[in-house]
Parts: sequence; C-alpha cells; structure tokens
Amino acid sequence: IERRREELLARNAAAKKELELLASNLDDAKKQADELAAAKARTEREAATARVELARAEEQAKAKIEAAAKAEASLATERERADVLVKSTAAIDDRISALGTDIREVGTDIREVGTGIREVGIDLKTVSEDVQGVRVTVSNVSEEVAGVGDKVQNVTEHVATIDRNVAETAAEQKEALAGITERQAKSLNEIYSKYDVNKVKLTMTYRHKSNFLGKPRSETYETETIIL
Repeated sequence: IERRREELLARNAAAKKELELLASNLDDAKKQADELAAAKARTEREAATARVELARAEEQAKAKIEAAAKAEASLATERERADVLVKSTAAIDDRISALGTDIREVGTDIREVGTGIREVGIDLKTVSEDVQGVRVTVSNVSEEVAGVGDKVQNVTEHVATIDRNVAETAAEQKEALAGITERQAKSLNEIYSKYDVNKVKLTMTYRHKSNFLGKPRSETYETETIIL
C-alpha cells in the first residue's frame, strides 16, 4: 500500500508539473496570439495606408499624364502661332517695303502739289492784277460816262464780289497748304497703320474774270496722294 501511495504521489507530482507546463505553454500561446492579433491589426492599418497612398499616387500619375497632354497640346498651339507669326512678319516686311516705295511716290506727289500750289499763287496774283485793272477801268468809266451811275454802281459791286472771291480763294489755298504741312508732321508709323485711310484726293478750284466785263473763268487742279 505504501508503495502504491508513493507511486500515486509521484504520478500526482508529475501531473502537477505537466499541468504547470501546460499552463505556461497556454500563457505563451495567449501572448503569441495577442502579438499575432496586434501584428495583424498593424498590418491591416499599414495595408489601408498603402492603399490610400497607392490611390493618391495613381491620381497624381493621372494628373501628371493629363498635364503632360495639355502641355503637349499647348506646345503644338504655340508652334502653330509661331508659324503664323513668321508668315505675318514676312507679310509685314513685304508691306513695309511696298510702303517705302509708296512713300517715295508720295514725296514726288507732295512736291508736285507744292508746284501746283505755287502755280495757283501765281494765278491768284494775276487775278489780283486783273482786279486792279478793273478798278482803274471802273474809275475811267465813272469819269467819262454821264448818267450811268447805276451801271457803275453795279460794276463796283461786282468788283467787290470778285475781291471777296479772290480773298476766299486765297484763304482756302492757305488753309489747304497749312493742312498739308500739318499732316506732313505725322509719324511714319501712322502712315504704315493707316495707309488706306490716309489716301485723299485734293481738289483746288478758284473762279475769276480775266478782264473787265469778261466771262467768269473757273480753274480746277486735282491730284491723288496720301496725307503725311
């Protein structure tokens, strides 16, 4: 019996040791399970973060692709604009060359206009001399003819009208010359930009009588030019 009891005690002690070992192993297993759960949660969080970063990277890559496409389209547009500007520059150079020729021709026209104006001044001087001759003739008629006071008065009024016409014509010629001189001071840039607008036709007209009781005469001078 004593031996049996000792065997049971030994078995009981072994069972206790095995139970303690199992309890220790169970604690280790629980710790490992907790660590694995924490690692799993950490891995899931990292995976979620990685998915968010991946989505952000995909959006950035997509935005970069779209920006590159827009940049390429803008570059193509700028190239087309550059080609158009090159063609426009060539056309402007051609027009500037043509305008240079036109300006030289305008200088010739202006000189011709100046000659015409000087000729008009000579004609006005001749008209003034004719009017002075008319005054002398009227004075002689007033002294030699009796009883024709009304006719002489009419002639005097007509001479006064001629004087006014001559004065108005001279004023118009001076005004036209002043206008031409003023417009000549404008810059060449304005001529280049408003060439078609600056084209004008100059018409100069004056009326007078060549001599006493003569028929009225009308002289007209016309030319086409551009205003400087």
